Amino acid sequence: MYAFVGAGDLAVAKIREVPARIAELRSEKPAHRKPVRERVADSAADVRDRLGEKFDAVAKDARETYQGPAARGHEVVDRVRGRADEAGQDAKEFAGEVARDAKELAGMAVRDAKGLADKAARDARGAHG
Repeated sequence: MYAFVGAGDLAVAKIREVPARIAELRSEKPAHRKPVRERVADSAADVRDRLGEKFDAVAKDARETYQGPAARGHEVVDRVRGRADEAGQDAKEFAGEVARDAKELAGMAVRDAKGLADKAARDARGAHG
């Protein structure tokens, strides 16, 4: 935004020079000058060319200014996605470990419960027998 404002200010400054340039052209000797209209047209073309160069430079700077942060942002997103993928894989592995541990503990609990039930049955038979 600042670049465009600066380019606009430059255009205004160059336009303000036109009346003085016209007066200068009128004061020159007729043998050494082009007709005033040609000189004014040449000056206007020169101003347009300079402004075009400034706008091209501003556009190039804007592209470079945009492309640097855009590339960096792309890298950040890729890095975050990679971390998210890693975290997802870690969570999946952890869930698998928890499921295996739970299955093993459930098996142990069933065996323990069966063992206790069998002992209780034996004790009950021994008390009656």
